[in-house]
Amino acid sequence: MSLTNFIVKPYTAISESENWLKTYGILATVNFAIVLVGYELFSALISPFTLPPHQTQFFTIPFRGVCLVLSLIVLFAKGIGKPRKIKWSPATALLAAYWIILIIRLIQDFYFSPGLQIESASRNKTLLFIFGVTLPQILSVIRSYKSINYNLLFKICLWMVIVAIGINLMLNPKIFDFSYIYRIGGGSALYPIKFGYLGLTLMLLSTWLLMSKQWNKPVAWLLIIVGFFIMLRSGSRGPLVATFVLFILIFAFRFKKIWVSILIILFAAVVLALFYKEILHIIKAISPAMFQRIFDPIIQTNRNDVYSNALQTILHNPFGKHFTEYFYIDSLGLYRVFYAHNAILDAGIVGGYLGMAAMAYLYFVTLKNFHKHIQTKSEYAWLMFLIMMKFMTCLFSFAFWQFPMISIGVVLSTLLPTPEKNSP
Repeated sequence: MSLTNFIVKPYTAISESENWLKTYGILATVNFAIVLVGYELFSALISPFTLPPHQTQFFTIPFRGVCLVLSLIVLFAKGIGKPRKIKWSPATALLAAYWIILIIRLIQDFYFSPGLQIESASRNKTLLFIFGVTLPQILSVIRSYKSINYNLLFKICLWMVIVAIGINLMLNPKIFDFSYIYRIGGGSALYPIKFGYLGLTLMLLSTWLLMSKQWNKPVAWLLIIVGFFIMLRSGSRGPLVATFVLFILIFAFRFKKIWVSILIILFAAVVLALFYKEILHIIKAISPAMFQRIFDPIIQTNRNDVYSNALQTILHNPFGKHFTEYFYIDSLGLYRVFYAHNAILDAGIVGGYLGMAAMAYLYFVTLKNFHKHIQTKSEYAWLMFLIMMKFMTCLFSFAFWQFPMISIGVVLSTLLPTPEKNSP
C-alpha cells in the first residue's frame, strides 16, 4: 500500500461511514414520521380522486408497500453496528409476552378452530396488516430510536399535519357545510374518527409550540383553533373525549405536587359538569353530526352490545379464548374479524383476567411516563402527547394490533430520557 492510500483510505472510510449514519438517521426519522401521521397525509393527497372507499385500495396498498420497504430498510440496514440492546423493563417484557400470546391466538383461530369459519378476505386483511404494517413499524422504530432526530421529527410531523388539514380545508366542501348532519372524513381513505384525531394531533403539536416557544403565539393559537374545528367537524365522539382528557392531564401534570394535579383534575371535572349545556350548545353550532351522535340511542346501544359481547366472552373464558372479537355473518355462516372498541376488553378476550390486568398495567406505566416527561419539561414531551392520544384512541375504538404506536409508546416512554435522568 502506498503512503497516500495509507493516509487517505482510513479518512475516506470514516467519511463514508459518517455519511451513511446521517442517511440512516434521516431514513429512521422519516419512517417514524410516517408511522405517526403518514397515512393521514397520504389520504389528503389522494382526496382529489373522488373514489368509492373500496377503490381507494388502488392507492393505499402501494403506499403501504412503500412504507413496508422503508421499515425493513431501517430494521435490517447494515453499517450501523450491532443492534442496540433494548432495556427490558417489566413493561417491555410484558408487551413482548402479550404479542406472543396474541399471535398464538391468531394462529389458533385462523387455522385450528374448525367451528370458527372466518371470512377469507377478513382473515387475509388482518394478517397483512399485522405482519405487513404493524410489526415492521414497531420493530423498525424501536431498533432505530437512538438514530432518530426528534427535533426534525417534530417539524416533519407538524408540516405533514398542516398540509393534510390544509388540503381538506380547500377541497372538502362538507367541512364548511353546517347543514350537513353526517360525519366527515378526510377524503375517501380517511375515516371520520381518524380525521377527528388528525385535528387533535394539530392541537397537541401546536400546544407544544406554545410550551416550547418555538413559534409566535398567534400562529400557534390559530393552529389550535383550526385543529379544534376539524376535530369537531369530523363528528366522532372519541376525539372529543380525548381532547378534554388530554388537555386536562397536560395542564395538571405540569405541577410537581401530585395533590395539586389531582385537585386540578377534579376542578376540571366539576367545571365540565356545571357547564355541560353550554359546551353542548357550542358543539351543536359547529358540528350537528357530533351533537346528534352524542344522544343517538341506536349508536349507544350498538356500542353497549359490543362491550357486552366482549364481557360475556371474558366471563365465560377467564383465561382467554380468541384472538379478538368476531362479527357473525348470518347469510354466509362466516365470521369477520372485529374488535371490542376497547384495548383492555380486547386483552381480556386474548388473555382473560390476566390479559386485562396486563393491558391496564401497560396503560398505567405509559401514563406515569407521560406525567414524568411533562413535569420535567422533557424535549420528548410532544411525542408523549401523541403517544397518549393513541392510547386514548384504543379505549374508544380500533384494536391494539391496528396501532403500532401503542407498542412503540410503551417502549419509548421508558427509554427516552427526561432531564432528571440526564442530570449528574
